[in-house]
Amino acid sequence: MKDGHPTLREVLEDPAVLGSRDAIPLEEIRGCLRKKWGLRRDLIGVQLLSAFGAWFAAVFFLFFFENVGLFPREEWNGGMGVVLLVFGAFLSRVDSKSVFLSQGSLALGLTGSALLWFTVYDLLPDHQLEGMALSQLLVCLIFYPLSRSFSFRVFAPIALSVLALFWVWGEKMEWAFHALVALEAFLFGVLWLGRWQKPALLPLAYASALMLPISLLFVEMRVNELLWGRMVIDFRPSALLISLGLLWVYARFAGSRSLMKKPEFVIAVLGTLALGAVSTPGLLGAMGLLVVGRGLGVRYLVVLAYLFFPVFLWTYYASIQVDLATKSWILMASGLLLILIQQLLHWVEVWGESGSEKGSEGVEA
Repeated sequence: MKDGHPTLREVLEDPAVLGSRDAIPLEEIRGCLRKKWGLRRDLIGVQLLSAFGAWFAAVFFLFFFENVGLFPREEWNGGMGVVLLVFGAFLSRVDSKSVFLSQGSLALGLTGSALLWFTVYDLLPDHQLEGMALSQLLVCLIFYPLSRSFSFRVFAPIALSVLALFWVWGEKMEWAFHALVALEAFLFGVLWLGRWQKPALLPLAYASALMLPISLLFVEMRVNELLWGRMVIDFRPSALLISLGLLWVYARFAGSRSLMKKPEFVIAVLGTLALGAVSTPGLLGAMGLLVVGRGLGVRYLVVLAYLFFPVFLWTYYASIQVDLATKSWILMASGLLLILIQQLLHWVEVWGESGSEKGSEGVEA
């Protein structure tokens, strides 16, 4: 029971409902939902083990092609990469329930992509990194629709994001980094909160939840000299972009202007704008994952947020060149920030329930 009203599960498990002639078995309902939304029964550990096995196989494939020397010219390696990508897409369509075929499909896809990157990198003058990013963009556009491998569909966009990030880093284009952050944030918002929630786009949605924090973490570590080299960049445009994105998320969950006029909504807006002015975009991005994950009830996003939060806090503390007393004040402010986020998550859930209740009242009317 919730607020005096039975939940959907309690209604479906009611003996009066289950005993009626028109009742639909719960297993049939679960099967229908899995089929409609493309939900997977496999445990996340099994998926990770499968991906690791495919990655291991891909490494051996690459060593094999390198040592055997079947192709005397570099461009032939690129052609072989395309062949492996096509064959991997074919295997993914043969039998989706076969673990061996799914691992083989992913391994061939990883190997083919890597061969294509290295070939383009070697052939272009001055080893231009944008060629690798453009080749991966073509792989995503062509083989994402062709492949049925969930893991490869997640890997391909993430690889494109990482290669684009390396290109931006190599060319030292600050504006391109902010454009990449804006594009990844927009993609995440559209796929998780927009109206394009289709089973075919589910792998891309999972990838979008990783692309943004990976990009922010890489650049923050380089700016703070926690990774090789140093990159001088102004974070404020990206922090402002993510802050505005969070405001859109609040409005999306609130759903009505009456809720937007409440004091808690105003506090959330002002607090987010203040965070955008003083904190790093990484913390704001992790906060966005947590808010959307709690608002939609998606455990994957919540877990990612809890994984990235301490890492971004660590990079933030490492970048502060102040005395211990000042760091203590900053630590206290971080605790207050987490309390504010916890309260904000409660408000988001309340806004979502209020919006659903108004929607149900409209249907009944």
